[in-house]
Parts: sequence; C-alpha cells; structure tokens
Amino acid sequence: MNWNFTANSPDELANIGHKLLNAAKQTFLDEQWQMSQLLKAMSSASIFEFPVRVRHTGVRGVPDFQIESGGRRIAIELAKITAQDVEHARGLQRKGLKRTLGISSLYLKKSKPRTVDEIIKEGFSYQPFRFGVSPEGLNEIWIKEVTTQLDKKTAVLRGKQFEHGHEDWLVLWDRIGTDEYEIKSRIEVVKKLLASRWKLGWYSRVFIQQIGSYPFLAIFSETGIISIPKNFEGPANNYPPGFIFSGSPDD
Repeated sequence: MNWNFTANSPDELANIGHKLLNAAKQTFLDEQWQMSQLLKAMSSASIFEFPVRVRHTGVRGVPDFQIESGGRRIAIELAKITAQDVEHARGLQRKGLKRTLGISSLYLKKSKPRTVDEIIKEGFSYQPFRFGVSPEGLNEIWIKEVTTQLDKKTAVLRGKQFEHGHEDWLVLWDRIGTDEYEIKSRIEVVKKLLASRWKLGWYSRVFIQQIGSYPFLAIFSETGIISIPKNFEGPANNYPPGFIFSGSPDD
C-alpha cells in the first residue's frame, strides 16, 4: 500500500500540518483536513504505536482512510455534524462571496435544499425581523444530526465495499459547534445514543471532534470514554468546572 504520510514519533504526528492536503476537490480536501486535525490531537495519546502510516482512500474506496499502527490496520470513516444548506453557504464564501454569514436559520431544514438565491437571501442579507434558532432548538438539531450520521454510517459499514481493518472507527466533525458549557451534556447524550449500537462488527470507536473555538475530541468505546488531551488546542479553562475527561459509560 502506498502511504500518504508516515510519522515515526508523536512529535512528527503532532507536526503533520498540511502534509496530507493534496486533493483538488473540496469534499476530499475537507476529509484530509479533518484527518490531519484528528491525528494532531491524538499525537499525545497512547492509542497509537509508531510508526503510524496514513492513506487517504476515500477518493475511490470506502472507508475514507486507512491507518497502520503497530502492525494493525485501522479503517476510518469520516462524517460531519452539520446541515447541507449551511455547508452550501460556507462553500459560497470559499468561492468568493464576500458577505458575513448569519447561518442560524439555515439550520432549519426545508422540504428540499435551498437554492443559491434562497441561501444568499436568508444567510447573507440583513433582515431585522428574521428569527433564528434558539439554543434549545439548535441542540435538538445537533442531536438529530448525530443520530442521522450514526444511521448513515452504519449502512456504510455494512456495505460490501467497506474495507475493514482490525478496528473500524467513525469520526464525526462537529460543524454546528458545541460551546464550552455544552460539552459535558452532549457527551452524555452521545453515550446514550451509542449504548444500543455497541455490537460485534460495528465501529469499535466513535469520535466527536470539534476544530476551532472550544476544541475538544471525545472518544467513545463500549468500555469507556476519553478526551485527549485537555488543552491540545486551547487553555484548560475552555472546559466547564468538574468536566470528566475519562470514565466508564456508566459514570
């Protein structure tokens, strides 16, 4: 197998930078960026054995990445916790739309995806009497999107094209965003969502990954939960008092 990146030490993994980023299509570039940030965050953990070799397989195969660590192969499928119209709006900005994006109401799904004109009108135009989504409503949307991705990626895992490893992992990139005071409660929600899914042949680990403001990485397995490390991208006080970074599912 031809590897896109090899790290012989935690320091090399932590300094992965842009070394995986070579895709021409934005979808695949997003996958490479997401994986780079995951590997950087996990460089201080004890999960990997070195050398760690990484290959982006999602362009032509399933799952999105294959990793070799300590002679074991890990198959990794990626997904986003987001809304299609919000990602469309962000794409318009990447293509040169120089307007401030007010995305709250775009999280409210319609019967079919919004057109470009609808997204620009709703997401980029000043409308003083437009009401967005409440924090409670956005939390419900977040939970629904996590559930949707778990269902979709379960179907992917069961597909004939999925090239399984010794372990199969699912990594969900939180693009809706989790504020610092929401971290603990959302981890509890995900624990409950996963409780009935831990079965032989399913993903052995599920990750919730946030990049940017209040970054965190929560790793769920049937036997426990860890988040590594507390301050890999920010100060330790980004986390609410009493936040538990490791424990069993029943804690």
